[in-house]
Amino acid sequence: MDPFVGEKRVQNGAQKGCIMHPQLEPVKYPPYIPPKTRKSKPKDNGELEASFGRFWAAYPRRVAKVGAFKAWAKLKPDALLVERILKAVNEHKRSVSWLRDAGQYIPYPATWLNERRWEDEIIAPGQTLTPARRREEPWLAPVPPQREVRP
Repeated sequence: MDPFVGEKRVQNGAQKGCIMHPQLEPVKYPPYIPPKTRKSKPKDNGELEASFGRFWAAYPRRVAKVGAFKAWAKLKPDALLVERILKAVNEHKRSVSWLRDAGQYIPYPATWLNERRWEDEIIAPGQTLTPARRREEPWLAPVPPQREVRP
């Protein structure tokens, strides 16, 4: 007995249900979109490298230089921003958090740049929060020591 009983053969030999069957619609693919080309890096980045060199010399924790340069290139700082960043680095060098435990808590330079940490408020050694600031932001106020209760 013929295995194709009940199915009607079409002229091109395709069976019903086959993708070559003329009754089925062909799959419509979206038009081809070529991939985007990457922008070429500028050849003349001597000024960028020079300004990064100044930052690198001023920053106390010199680790992960490639990542730091990528963060610096992403910023594309102008002369005014470079001076502002260098001033902030020098102020942060004297801050309590960077002096604690021999500089253990100094962030990586790429992190410092990516998080725009030069915009942070700096508390110098011996400086405390003003009473008005403590009222506005109570979580910044120091916690008083608790007294020991003896039974």
